[in-house]
Amino acid sequence: MYSFEYDDDKEYFSILGDIDQLFENREIKSFFKTFSIINQNQNEIEFFVASTDLVRDFNEIESFFLSKNIQFTVNESADSTISRLIKEKEDFEIKSAKAKEIYWGNIPSREMKEFTEHLKESFVNRRLDSLQTLSSFHLAFSKNGCNFSVPGSGKTTTVLASFSYLQSKGDLEKILVVGPKACFQPWEDEFFLCFGKRPKSVRIETLSKQKKKTFFKSIGKEDLTLMHFQSLANNQEDIITYLKNNKCMVVIDEAHWIKNTDDGVWANAALEIAPFCSSRVILTGTPAPNGFIDLTNLFEFIWPKRNLIPFGTSTLSNLSELEDNDFQNKLREKKINQLVDALKPFFVRVRKKDLKLPDPIYHPPLMIEMGPLQREIYDFIESRYIEKAKQLIKEDEPVDVLLKAKTIRLRQAATNPSLLNSALEKDSYHEENNSIPDIGENLTFIEEPEIFKKIKEYTSNEVPNKFKQAKKLVKDILNRGEKVIIWVNFIKNIHELSAYLEDAGYQNKFIYGEIPSGNISSYEFEIDFDTRESIIEDFKQKNSPFSVLIANPATMGESVSLHRACNNAIYLERDYNAASFLQSKDRIHRKGLEKDAMVNYYFLESENSIDKAISKRLELKVKNLEDIIEHPIPLFSLNEELSINDIKSILEEYASR
Repeated sequence: MYSFEYDDDKEYFSILGDIDQLFENREIKSFFKTFSIINQNQNEIEFFVASTDLVRDFNEIESFFLSKNIQFTVNESADSTISRLIKEKEDFEIKSAKAKEIYWGNIPSREMKEFTEHLKESFVNRRLDSLQTLSSFHLAFSKNGCNFSVPGSGKTTTVLASFSYLQSKGDLEKILVVGPKACFQPWEDEFFLCFGKRPKSVRIETLSKQKKKTFFKSIGKEDLTLMHFQSLANNQEDIITYLKNNKCMVVIDEAHWIKNTDDGVWANAALEIAPFCSSRVILTGTPAPNGFIDLTNLFEFIWPKRNLIPFGTSTLSNLSELEDNDFQNKLREKKINQLVDALKPFFVRVRKKDLKLPDPIYHPPLMIEMGPLQREIYDFIESRYIEKAKQLIKEDEPVDVLLKAKTIRLRQAATNPSLLNSALEKDSYHEENNSIPDIGENLTFIEEPEIFKKIKEYTSNEVPNKFKQAKKLVKDILNRGEKVIIWVNFIKNIHELSAYLEDAGYQNKFIYGEIPSGNISSYEFEIDFDTRESIIEDFKQKNSPFSVLIANPATMGESVSLHRACNNAIYLERDYNAASFLQSKDRIHRKGLEKDAMVNYYFLESENSIDKAISKRLELKVKNLEDIIEHPIPLFSLNEELSINDIKSILEEYASR
């Protein structure tokens, strides 16, 4: 008697028994040579079988043993894995076929009517528009999908609508949302607005270690579980237990934070739990902020090990860069189209143009001449940077940590050389991302005493010309009776610009990572300090005491709506993070904007500096993103064409209610 076992983590298939006796048969020995044998001894043979091939290979081994009248058993773990993979394969074939049908607009009117009738009954205070209804219908019948719609288009609402329908069918019981902490309150608020009742909500971050253990092992009555990406990584095994015991729709919100394909802790944790979710949803308006490789984990999460993306990571990286010759770019374009065609049925996106918003005004970058002292300091830093970059940069290898640090120093000098005096600004990056390069002691790379002295005394001798230009823009905007948000990456710049504007008579407040989060009412004691939420609410008020808000895009670029109060944004500086840039833009240009609103973007760039290189790289990254997601979706054409009148009439009748 032989025993079949499978190690799901290592993807090792084992056969236990008298292997020497088994291999006395030449035909049997020859049969096993077709597999990747890792280990073989008297009592066990072990070989590699990828989970994607397990069902096929198991069936082949099983049939072979039966043909030879060899008795065997399958241990519980292997049997469970095989059964799960068979079910996953069947689910993929059924649900992906349904997703494709709906994507191309082939919707049975009976199903659409049933779906909208359910929403009429379950959504007490919310009515979906036609695009939201179609997006939600696509997810409800495919169960697994990505929604790449622009911020403010109602992604949360469409997910709740899909969940509600699937819950009524008994397919789902609960929602588990993984995302930044800033998304927790909006999810709870949207649940209330949709269903007319406060959700039984659990925020994992608020639980003690013991209470987390108890929670994940229980079958509770919560509607909504909310956790940060780090909690997912810290409690991975317990979450898998929870998912096995509960029919959960798992939503990865602001999913661009799990894009890291290079052993990212958050990304790996999301992919590990994916097979145990009853429904999987990806939400982000910026799915590929730095290139096509960012898509890998998103589509791997919604359909694990189904290889939806037809190219490997190396090809995806190459596709993200424009070539020097037309022939190569034509090949690149062909492959991009192939990639888009492969992914089309598995995502929806409501575009800005679908929302019929007024076009924003992108003012040409204001090229600002540096002051003489800043110019001298910048040129010195740049010369040392170029020299070091030539030594450290290597093709097809990650950027050296020292080079990353020096790039940040160059960016600091381009805006305000006084930043060079401080430690590396942590909040130049996402506030919850700890991958900050360490450059050692301040200014140790500056060996010229005269330059060192000029940096130390810069604040006393010169005001950065970017500050002066920002003040001029603020004056013009406030004279129009309007408000403005100024986006700043470096924290010391936030403080110094705020003080500079205050001295000029322009009251302002600022938000960055160290400003506490939470509504004032949520504190158990009386507080006399501002929170992020209180500052935002004050800024939105018509009679607000301040009309200038200074913010860090890493902290406030997501889950905040300012469009009803503010239509002007100034970018004092930018970095290479396309996701933060795109998210920040959408704070003032989103659904609900007045038709005659004039949305203005102003960009400040120092002449002959790294600012120009950053601008060009951001343009390429935005273009790559648009190549993937900025195309019309046949499903949404139902709103414009009369070819399927029965579907259109259902949508119209539902909207009228």
